[in-house]
Amino acid sequence: MGVGWFLLGFLAVQAGPTARERIIALAFAGGLVLLLAHGAVRAHRRAVNSAVHHERRRIARELHDGLAQELAFVVTQCSRFPSEPRIGKIAEAAQSALAEARRAMLTLRRPVEAPLAEELEEVARHAADRAGLRLELRLADGVELPLSARAELVRILQEAIANTARHARATGVRVELGREDGTRLTISDDGVGFDPDWPGEVVGAYGLVGMRERAQQLGGELRIASAPLRGTRVEVHLP
Repeated sequence: MGVGWFLLGFLAVQAGPTARERIIALAFAGGLVLLLAHGAVRAHRRAVNSAVHHERRRIARELHDGLAQELAFVVTQCSRFPSEPRIGKIAEAAQSALAEARRAMLTLRRPVEAPLAEELEEVARHAADRAGLRLELRLADGVELPLSARAELVRILQEAIANTARHARATGVRVELGREDGTRLTISDDGVGFDPDWPGEVVGAYGLVGMRERAQQLGGELRIASAPLRGTRVEVHLP
C-alpha cells in the first residue's frame, strides 16, 4: 500500500508540467495569439483597402460620367467661336478644369497600396504622353511615404510637368526619385528655361508657389534651378 501510494505520487509529480514546460507552453500560446491577431489585422486591412478601392473607383466613374463629360461639352461648344476672346478664356478655364478632373480620376483608379515608384511612373507617363514629351525615368525602388505625403508629391510632379508642357517649349522631361538624407524627387526638362527671379515672365508663378507650399507642408523644401535657354530643374527634398 505504501509502495503503491509512493508510485502513484511519483507518477503524479512527474505528470505535472515543470516550470520550463509551462514557460514554453505560454510562449507558444502567446506566439499563436500574436499570429492570429496579425492575420486578423491583415485580413481587416485587406477588407478596408478593398472597400476603399471600390469606393474610389465609384467616385472616378461619377467624375467621368458627370463633371468630365460636362466640361468636355463646354470645351467643344467654345471651340465653335474661336474669334471671341471671352469665349476663348472660358474654353481655356474649362480645359484646365477637365485636365484636373482627369488627373483626379487617374489617382482614384490607382491601387491603394501601389509602390510609390509605380504611382509616380504612371502619373509621369500620363502627363508626358498628353503633352507629347519624351520621358526619362530614374525611379528607385523601396522609397515609401505616408499616403498624405504621397498625394502631395504626386501633385507637385503633375504641376511640374504641366508647367513644362505649357511654358518650357521642351521636347523631353526627366523624373528621378531617390533616397538621399530623405526622399528626393527631381523633375528636369530641356526647355527654354527662365530667370528664377522673374518667373512670371515665362511660367505661371502661382504654380511654383503652390508646389513650394506643398513641399513646406510636408516639412520639406522645393528648389528650382533654371536659366534662359538652359532648361529647368525642380527638386523636392523631404526629410
